[in-house]
Amino acid sequence: QYIQSPELWYRRFRLDPDVVAFSPQITSNAMVTQIASPYSVKLVGIDPVAQMKITDIENKMVSGSMTNLSKKNSFVIGAGLAKKIGAYLSDLVYLSIGEKPSTAFKVRGIFATGIRDFDENTIYSNIEDAWEIIGDRGKINTIGVRLKDFQKSALKGSHWAAISDERIES
Repeated sequence: QYIQSPELWYRRFRLDPDVVAFSPQITSNAMVTQIASPYSVKLVGIDPVAQMKITDIENKMVSGSMTNLSKKNSFVIGAGLAKKIGAYLSDLVYLSIGEKPSTAFKVRGIFATGIRDFDENTIYSNIEDAWEIIGDRGKINTIGVRLKDFQKSALKGSHWAAISDERIES
C-alpha cells in the first residue's frame, strides 16, 4: 500500500521541531541470485543522502559505501546475504520481482548491523532504480523518520496516527 499524500507528510516533518530528518522509501519483496539459488529479500529503494541522516548505516559498512548507490543499478547488501549468495564487492547480482525479467545490479557495498535477519535479507538500492524495477515511479510506501529524542517515538506515532488514515509504526 502506497502513501497517498507523501508531500503532506514531508511538510509535517519539516515543520515538526522534534523531527531531525526523514527519508522516503519504496520497499518490495524480491528474489536475488548470484551463483547460488534464488533467495528471497526485501528491496529498499532510498535516497542515500536522506537515509544516512536517519540511520547510522554508513558506519556499519564493512566494504564500499552507501554513497555508491548514486551509480545506476547499484546495490548495498547485508553481509549475511552476501555470504548466502556468494557475492563480493563489485560482483553482479540479479534481482527480479514477480514475473518481470531479472535486472543486473553491481554490489557497491556490504553492511553488517549485527541484526541477523536484517543483514541476511535486506538490499538497498537508489530509489530511482527501485522505481524502475518495481514499476511504480514516484510512489513510496514508507517514510523513515529520525526524532531528536527517540523516546518520543510512541507518542509521535500515536499523534500522527490520530491525524491520518495511513498506517503508522513507531
